Amino acid sequence: MSGFTLLKKIRSNPKLATIPVILLTALDDLRDRIQGYDLMADLYLTKPIDTTELLSMVKSLTRLHQSRGKSTQVSESPGAGITEDDQNFLSNLLAKIHESINDPDFTVDHLAKSLFMSRRKLERRLISAEGITPKEYIRQIRLEKAKELIETGVPSSLTDLAARVGYKDGAHFAQVYRKFYGKSIKLKNSLG
Repeated sequence: MSGFTLLKKIRSNPKLATIPVILLTALDDLRDRIQGYDLMADLYLTKPIDTTELLSMVKSLTRLHQSRGKSTQVSESPGAGITEDDQNFLSNLLAKIHESINDPDFTVDHLAKSLFMSRRKLERRLISAEGITPKEYIRQIRLEKAKELIETGVPSSLTDLAARVGYKDGAHFAQVYRKFYGKSIKLKNSLG
C-alpha cells in the first residue's frame, strides 16, 4: 500500500484520525507534496533526510499535538481549540522552517512567500493559532533544534552549532540561547 493510501485510511478512522503523520518519500514532485497535504499529512518530507533533523521535526510535531490536546481538554465546548485548517497550516509552517533552518538569511518574509501569503496574513494567522509572532516562532524552532543538536553531541563548536541553526555569529547565538533557556551552552564534543 502506498503512503497516500495509508494516510487516507488513517484520516478516515475516527480512532486514528488525530495522530500526527509524516510522509517520508522519494516523491519530490510539487503535485505529490500537494496531494500529501490535501490528505492531511502533518509533514511531507523527501529523501534523503538528516536523521537528526527528522528527530527534531518529530519532537516539534509531538509537542504541537500535545499542546493541542491540553487546550482541547481544558476547553468546555466541543468545537473549541485548534481547527483542522490551523493544524495543517502549523504543520506546513513547521516544515518550511525546518527546510531553511540553517539559512541565516531566512526571514519572516521568506517564510510568508514560501506559504503563498502576505507577511501580515502570516502574522495574524500564527498569532491567532499559537499566540506567537512568526519571528519568535522561527527563533523558537531554531533554538529547539540547537538544544537537540547539543543533546546528541553533534556540533563540534559554538560556531558550528550556530551555523546549523541559521545564526552567523556564535556569540550572539549563545546570548539568545541563554536568554531563552536560562542557561549557557555546554557542548559535549567541545575541544576548548
